[in-house]
Amino acid sequence: MTFLARLLGGELLSAASLAAMHEARIVGGALAGRPWTRTRYGLGLMAGAMSGVGRVVGHSGAGPDGVSALYAFWIYPDGRWSPTCAQGSDEGIAEAEAMRLALAA
Repeated sequence: MTFLARLLGGELLSAASLAAMHEARIVGGALAGRPWTRTRYGLGLMAGAMSGVGRVVGHSGAGPDGVSALYAFWIYPDGRWSPTCAQGSDEGIAEAEAMRLALAA
């Protein structure tokens, strides 16, 4: 979570690269069985929106025993990202849990 917080906070990329990451390319809308309502990719990170939380940046990774989801949610009124990490048996479960944790913070 520290990596994602530092990345989005401008500590790891130039201002131009960070701007390019946020100008992600649209790849579609909602994903079946997952909380995404809008999907994009920018410099290797998935970005877009999830139902009920607005802007989201991060990525999910699947392996033989489950899925990990590391995402930051733009939910604070003062303009801060809320990074969270969760695991599950598939992408939809891990992403929904990450979203739930962000909203509970």
